[in-house]
Amino acid sequence: MNKKKILMLTLTVLVLMSGCLPATDGDSAKSTDSEELVSAGESQVLPAESSDECKTAEQVEVCFFDVGQGDCILISTPAGKHILIDSGTLESKDKVMGFLSNKGVKEIEYAFFTHPHADHIGAADEIINRLDVKNVYMPDAAATTMVFERLLEALESKESVNVVKAHAGQIIELDSLIFEILSPIKNDYYELNQFSIVIKMTHGENVFLFMGDATT
Repeated sequence: MNKKKILMLTLTVLVLMSGCLPATDGDSAKSTDSEELVSAGESQVLPAESSDECKTAEQVEVCFFDVGQGDCILISTPAGKHILIDSGTLESKDKVMGFLSNKGVKEIEYAFFTHPHADHIGAADEIINRLDVKNVYMPDAAATTMVFERLLEALESKESVNVVKAHAGQIIELDSLIFEILSPIKNDYYELNQFSIVIKMTHGENVFLFMGDATT
């Protein structure tokens, strides 16, 4: 399912679709088979292969990992803390785990699984089982799939994970970042996409909007 992730920056709007991002500062558009990185501090688009640039101090990094159909987004604070939004497809599980390993991720402060479709929670059970995940936010929705059942089993086996039902109005502050959950606003939608967690992330004057598969 192709979607637009809208990143509202101070002077620049970066439109992401089909794994491509327009470059800034006159550069031509760049695409990569792995992940793309948006550096919020300077409104840059950087290839994630450039590890030195990815670790530049005082920058918030937002990495969009190419999992084909589905989402997997890693946000890293200037203090080196990590937030994960979705985990790709079941078929991309090994790629997702390799991506997190290459980024040096061992702990995840917050994992948002926006809704229980398989293309958003494919590696969720593996992430919970193998990494130190502190908080998991999920909507009050369920799916009758093996992938979702594995996620529930992983959460049940890791008592240290704080599981929270996501709903509009929740606010999370982490380092210099503020996360505000805008949706879901109720718990009786008809389609799973409508349960998607919509997250507004604010860093200084920069605002990011993560939509999941939310529909209007």
